[in-house]
Amino acid sequence: MKSTDPRFIQRIRDLQVKLGFTGKEVDGQIGHNTLSRIEALVFDYTTPDAVGNGGNSGAGSAANSGSAVSPATPGGTLPAGGAVDERSAKNIATLLEPVRPTFERIVIEGTRIAKSMGATGYVMIGGTRTYAEQTALYNQGRTTAGPRVTNAKAGYSNHNFGIAGDFGVFAGAAYLDNTNAALASRIHEAVAAWVKVNLPKIEWGGDWTSFRDEPHYQYRTGLTMAQMRERVASGKSVLG
Repeated sequence: MKSTDPRFIQRIRDLQVKLGFTGKEVDGQIGHNTLSRIEALVFDYTTPDAVGNGGNSGAGSAANSGSAVSPATPGGTLPAGGAVDERSAKNIATLLEPVRPTFERIVIEGTRIAKSMGATGYVMIGGTRTYAEQTALYNQGRTTAGPRVTNAKAGYSNHNFGIAGDFGVFAGAAYLDNTNAALASRIHEAVAAWVKVNLPKIEWGGDWTSFRDEPHYQYRTGLTMAQMRERVASGKSVLG
């Protein structure tokens, strides 16, 4: 929705700032991103019931898409009571324990948002990767068959440090990122809008300009890749 009334435009700009938009995002127009953040607040996606009683420290469930690599062996137990789907749980269990509740919230709230937009699930389809798995993924489209899906070599992806996950939009068994990319993209953007308001420690790959990656979320550590590699090499956690 657009308007040429300067007073109305300024009101929308003020609202966008309150919603966390910055720079060129504060354009005084109610587009898809602005509306998504408003909807996230109106529909109250942050109630204790919506986040699984505040988020368990267990994991969600996961499923590999055709291009995903197998996750590392789960490092934790699955959450009790089916808080998240089994596929997401297995992938969340590969992450560092302190970040697991945050990624559970993305699954739970993402699924709630996805259902409101015509899908059935927002599933974490990839978690931690070993260096060997990252190398195999990097080689795809370069020295092995398949399309290029990453620009990150081993040790240069947040997936290698237990702080990142990839998500897929599903309608039943249908993987909408492949079968209905337009709808999947809208859902990724709506979920990301909720994440930006409620989970400030999470960075969304859809905001990247060099390699836009809408399904990707990662936990902000404040460290450079070199610093994280150094910590891992010395047996320390990237979370301090």
